[in-house]
Amino acid sequence: MHLSPKYIVSVILGILLVYTSCVNEDTAECHQSVEVTLTLDSLSIDTGGEVEADDIDTLKSVYLYIIGPDHEIVKVRTFDFLEVGETYTLDVNVPPGLYDFVIWTSQESPFGVNFDAPGMATTRVNAEDALFRLDIPDDERITYLIPRMFYGRLEQVLVTGEDQKISIPLVENTNTIYLTVDGLPVCSDNYEYRITASDGNYYFDNSFARCDTFCYATTMRFEPGETSLNGMLRKLKLDDSRSPKLCITDITTGEQLYPCAGEEVCDLVKLIRQAYRDDPDFSFDTHHTFHITLTFDVNMAVTVGVDHWVSKNKEEDLM
Repeated sequence: MHLSPKYIVSVILGILLVYTSCVNEDTAECHQSVEVTLTLDSLSIDTGGEVEADDIDTLKSVYLYIIGPDHEIVKVRTFDFLEVGETYTLDVNVPPGLYDFVIWTSQESPFGVNFDAPGMATTRVNAEDALFRLDIPDDERITYLIPRMFYGRLEQVLVTGEDQKISIPLVENTNTIYLTVDGLPVCSDNYEYRITASDGNYYFDNSFARCDTFCYATTMRFEPGETSLNGMLRKLKLDDSRSPKLCITDITTGEQLYPCAGEEVCDLVKLIRQAYRDDPDFSFDTHHTFHITLTFDVNMAVTVGVDHWVSKNKEEDLM
C-alpha cells in the first residue's frame, strides 16, 4: 500500500490587547493597542522517502479586520512585512464589546480588496457586502506562481478592557499542484499546463463568492536529457463544491492532449477524490500539495496518477 505525502502547516496569530494606563477610569475612553505576534509550527511527514520542507519565515500583505456586533468593519490594519516570531504593535482604539477578528495573509501581495458596495465612500463597510479577491489580469490568465495564502477568523471575541491574548489559527487557502507528463515523444514543442477555475473571490467567512472563470497557466518543455514534462501551479482553495478543470495543450501545434476524449475526466477535484477513495482521513482542509502524473501509451490513451495512487479517468467509473 502506497501512502501519499501529507504536509500540515499550522500558523498561529496571537493578538494581545494591551490597555495602557489612563487617568480617566472609563475604559471606553482609554487608549488601546494591539500587539501582534506570529509563530510558525510546521510538521512534515515522511511517507515513502519524500519530505516536504517549509520555507515560510516572512508574511507580506497581512490584513487584520475587526468587525463589530452590527457586522460593520470598524478597524482595518495592514502589515507590509512581518517576520515570523517577531512582535509588532498597532493602535486599534476600540471600546469594550464583542468583535470578530479576520486575517488574510500571504507571502507576497497578489490580493486586492473590493470595497465597492453602495455607500462605501460615506459609511462604514459591512462585512457581509465586502469581498476579498485575487487580482486577475484582464486576459483572465494568471501566468505567475501565486504565493501561499492563509485565512483566519475568530468570532464573538469579548474585548473586556483588560489585558487579553487572542489566538487565531490560520488555514491555508492555496494548493500546490505538481504535474509530470510521461509517454510523449521528446521534441522541441512548448506545452501549456493550465487549471481553469472560478475561485478568485471570497466573502469574509472564507466562503466562495461569484467569480468569472479564469485560468492558472504555465509553460512546459522537454529539458535537455529529460523524457518527461514537468510543471507546477498553485491555485486557490480546492473544495468538493467546485469543479476546476485540468488541461494540457501542445502550444506549438495547437493540439489539446488532455482531456483528449469526451469521456475523460479533467475535473481536478474528482480525480483527487477518486485517488483517495480508500483514505477516510483525507481532507482538502489539511492536504494542500498534490503530484499529478499523466502517462500516455502508444495510442495516446492516458492513465492519471495522484500522489502514487492511480485515479480512474472515465466519467462512468466515478459514478
